[in-house]
Amino acid sequence: MLAHDLALGNTTLTITPWAGFVIEAILAFFLCTVVLSTAIAGRDRNFAPLAIGMTLTLNIIMGGPLTGAPFNLARALRPMVVTGNFNDAWLYLIAPIVGAVIAAILHAVPDRLMQGRIAATASRMPAE
Repeated sequence: MLAHDLALGNTTLTITPWAGFVIEAILAFFLCTVVLSTAIAGRDRNFAPLAIGMTLTLNIIMGGPLTGAPFNLARALRPMVVTGNFNDAWLYLIAPIVGAVIAAILHAVPDRLMQGRIAATASRMPAE
């Protein structure tokens, strides 16, 4: 332990746990959206590393002072295991999953709708 009950590498909340949950979910949503839109979907594949890195950097700048912005379960849980303080462990376990699932749904739904429209349009076209 360091001076004044500080722990090295500890992820600390400076806001309420529910606000931290929302912030962690939003940050995970942004990161997953960028990864899905660039690296996975193939759009702007050349800029995918830059876009992902800049999103991660901005997420850490925005969320770091509020939640610690660990973005890695091991990074969040390791200090909790060492200090024995698991009060906010649920936040770091559930919020990134919620943000990622929402990003995946919002990424997949428009593609499925477009495929359905293309199939419907193709079935209405007269055969030549």
